[in-house]
Amino acid sequence: MRIRFAELRDARAIAEVHVASWQAAYRGILPAEKLDNLSIENRHRQWELILGTAEGTRRNLVCEIEDRVVAFSSFGPNRDPDCEQTKVAELWALYALKEHWGSGCGRALWLKTMQSVRDELMNEIITLWVLTDNHRARRFYEKAGFRPDGATKEIVLLGTTLGETRYRRALP
Repeated sequence: MRIRFAELRDARAIAEVHVASWQAAYRGILPAEKLDNLSIENRHRQWELILGTAEGTRRNLVCEIEDRVVAFSSFGPNRDPDCEQTKVAELWALYALKEHWGSGCGRALWLKTMQSVRDELMNEIITLWVLTDNHRARRFYEKAGFRPDGATKEIVLLGTTLGETRYRRALP
């Protein structure tokens, strides 16, 4: 297993992981027909833009097993107006292929993400938003030391209104 920063050449592989992980993780939360119609090509274009933009503050990591990207994380400054950006970072995404759930790649990505947030972005706290009904992800984050901080919101994903819960964790 190898964790490294994502490069532009990883856009397609990240898009494949992104689509497949949504289809597995959000089945039963989002409509099946919407999940089945997610486009790798559309995600690929989005990831080319993300990875090809010199934003400077957004970071993206990948987990490779046998030279294949099987998971990724994305993080950067906190986007919430009630969080102080100089102290609070945000984990924007952490996804893995279903066949690698429980393999340790999610944990390895989280540990490298935490180290990068602390060392590069110099933040003291990290938050994330998770779908309230995504119980598997919530257990993962709670095992990683995150706790709900009381903030909730509604978002629209694939035409469906869903609840999200914000989690927070201090960095060591």
